[in-house]
Amino acid sequence: MTKIFIVHDYEPVRTLIKLWLEGHHKVVATAATYEDAMLWVPKLIAVGVQVAILDGSLGHSQNDGQDIADAIRKAAPSIKIISSSGQIRSWGDVNLMKPYSKEDLLEAISKLTGGT
Repeated sequence: MTKIFIVHDYEPVRTLIKLWLEGHHKVVATAATYEDAMLWVPKLIAVGVQVAILDGSLGHSQNDGQDIADAIRKAAPSIKIISSSGQIRSWGDVNLMKPYSKEDLLEAISKLTGGT
């Protein structure tokens, strides 16, 4: 089963993404803030996370998602990253421009995990 880490500050979006993924047999952990996400970073490998879906801006700085991605890559380089932003940014292994569909997200995860 694919394990996913979602970081998004807007609760309805975070919950919707979590429901989409759980409906497709993914195990999901979430964080709502930059600080919470950074607390998760050293634990991601231990809990078996394979993909992180990171919002671009969480209110901490203009580059929250990229900063978290950099920390994940340093601590756990095997974790694939999907960047999610309303602006054109390119710091994930796959970049999804908001708004995106469930199908777009599932396709991105499949691409990064080899279809698991």
